[in-house]
Amino acid sequence: MIKLDSLFAKFKHVLSSALEERDAIASVISDVIGVKVLAEEINIKNDDIIVLGSSALKAKIFMARAKIMEAVEKRLGKKFRGVRGNKK
Repeated sequence: MIKLDSLFAKFKHVLSSALEERDAIASVISDVIGVKVLAEEINIKNDDIIVLGSSALKAKIFMARAKIMEAVEKRLGKKFRGVRGNKK
């Protein structure tokens, strides 16, 4: 039983760090484009940040993607390939 507990503890750490990363990205995007973005609307796949939202949000993200990428890199110290909007 002890071995299973330590295994689950490792996964809990990975999950919590992923949630914190999505929260930080949501905060950065909200600051840059001026529209509130929730962490639940953000997916990270193959080092791409994908934000689910409307067409207007998608356009704002497209126009400010360089600023968003720069701010995310400063805040997290991690490089992503890109950021894009996607319809819900």
